[in-house]
Amino acid sequence: DTMTIKVKKFDKKVDGYQIKYSKNKNFKGAKTVNTKTAKTVIKGLNATKVYYVKVRKFVKSGNKKVYGNFSKSYKIIYA
Repeated sequence: DTMTIKVKKFDKKVDGYQIKYSKNKNFKGAKTVNTKTAKTVIKGLNATKVYYVKVRKFVKSGNKKVYGNFSKSYKIIYA
């Protein structure tokens, strides 16, 4: 199954977004995806599961990425 994540407050001044998702609400064993667009599709998920998602933006400063704070976590339920 797939999950589409869309950032509502898209900021053109940032270099990208980091999306963290997990089956655990404490984000233990979470997977991370970096993207440059406001809309991202995550593939290979299990159906009939609950996923928790949070997003933060980043900018590149030289060779490093400077990250902002994570958004609140969102609960997504597949039925």
